[in-house]
Amino acid sequence: MESSTLFACYLAQLLYVDLQWLNSSMGRIFPFEHPANVLAALAGLSFANSTPRVYAALKQADVPMRAFLLDELVGSARERLIERVALAYIWGDETLMSPVVEAMFSGARIDDLTELASTVARWSDEKLKEEQTVRAKDLAKALVEFGVQEPSERRKLLSTASRFIGFVAKPTDEEMPWLLSVAPYAQGPHGSDHFLEALNRTVTEDAQKTLEIFDVFMSNYVLGYDYRDSLQGLIRKLDSAGFHAQAIAAVNRLVKSGGGPKWVELYKELVGKAPPPTAIEE
Repeated sequence: MESSTLFACYLAQLLYVDLQWLNSSMGRIFPFEHPANVLAALAGLSFANSTPRVYAALKQADVPMRAFLLDELVGSARERLIERVALAYIWGDETLMSPVVEAMFSGARIDDLTELASTVARWSDEKLKEEQTVRAKDLAKALVEFGVQEPSERRKLLSTASRFIGFVAKPTDEEMPWLLSVAPYAQGPHGSDHFLEALNRTVTEDAQKTLEIFDVFMSNYVLGYDYRDSLQGLIRKLDSAGFHAQAIAAVNRLVKSGGGPKWVELYKELVGKAPPPTAIEE
């Protein structure tokens, strides 16, 4: 088993030494007929470099697909393999229709799918190529379509999918359905913070669509700590964009739900402020 672990760990290096030998030896490195040995190899694979060439070798030998069928593959070894699939998807080496990805869209594989979503969502703060961002948003749409089929059972998946708003620079008509679908689930540890920070960016690009998303988000919002004043800042921006009445209504709701002094002060400020002039008045 030690040799299985080591060979898998140094898979990237072996690719450069002798690609032909490696391709012909994948069945011995990952011997699925010997569960203990293949699990040891998959554990070692967790430490191998994540590169397109490494994934191509694994895919050619059907390692990812067969590995996910092993119930014994748990913990970091499984998470790291899902991360490889996520990278392959973003690189364009896998698609939503690829067997290894498509198989995750199942009630029995909901944990794997959520881990895949969580991995891709982490890259929303990075500078991806345009085609990679498109792939991420295509995944978001697929995740939401799957999640809303059984929203109560797939709430965690929908919450994770809400983080894909970070890939959206300016909401489009095509993106609005999935953005509106995840808005009520953008709660939990750092979930609402990430979502509100994204809305603070999109409001400058399209205030109307941002307001629509914000209204749905607020329908399920539980008052908590306003990290970096993201919520208050967004309401101010919506007010400045001409949505004065909507801004007051949002703050009024927060005050009634137990908002502290800063929300009371903002309510007084907005109520005492004349609404922005209309285009005709200007």
